[in-house]
Amino acid sequence: MQNHLSSYAAAIRNFKGDPLGQNLHMASEGRLSAYYAPTEWINPKAKLVIVGITPGPTQAANALEAARAQLLAGASEQDTLRMAKLTGGFSGPLRKNLVNMLDHVGMQAWTGVRGCDELFSTRSDLVQLASVLPYTVVVDGDKPYNGTPKLLRSPMLKSLLMERFLPSVQAIPNAKLLALGDVPFEALNWLADQGCIDGKRILGRMPHPGGANIERIKFFLGLIRPGAASAQCDEAKLTGMREHLMHSLAA
Repeated sequence: MQNHLSSYAAAIRNFKGDPLGQNLHMASEGRLSAYYAPTEWINPKAKLVIVGITPGPTQAANALEAARAQLLAGASEQDTLRMAKLTGGFSGPLRKNLVNMLDHVGMQAWTGVRGCDELFSTRSDLVQLASVLPYTVVVDGDKPYNGTPKLLRSPMLKSLLMERFLPSVQAIPNAKLLALGDVPFEALNWLADQGCIDGKRILGRMPHPGGANIERIKFFLGLIRPGAASAQCDEAKLTGMREHLMHSLAA
């Protein structure tokens, strides 16, 4: 899969901390804008692909900082992209939530690690960190895209899904797919319905690990007892996704 690193190398070398800088702008459509983040590295040995929606500003900035350091040190494109992916992927406060949920459903046993924090350090060879929209997509200038407007109704977003995300998961056909939230889960199932990927690869989904989902995360982890969550927390849905995922891993 062709990467765009060379096209944005000058912008990355001059990166000053703004992942939504005009020199990183890729495309716009209505309220939507897409910005380049160095996310194209593919791990051919991955056993698991963790699939989010889109790199948020924090993740994009961390990836861009890592890429900048690599380019200034004279690293190759592949080494630059690899370091950017491993540094930026699900980085920041949400990574702790993600690790906790992975451990809770038994992913450490399935991948053969002692704890899922190793998937982001010593055993990063086992995982591919991905997003159905691989570049940073925002709404109304700076709000991270969260599913509105609908992904499949937007030509720009559908193009990112089909032309950028899909080839990356097709390149590692034996890796299982785990969605973080409804948007990537629906996108994966749509790709399976279209015959683009094998639906048996989809393990299931977990709540998105972002801070806005903290109540759902706590319920998923069993830290909120059944019946004690607010009306905004769909307990039956969360229980179902947790049990389905545990069953998939056990099977």
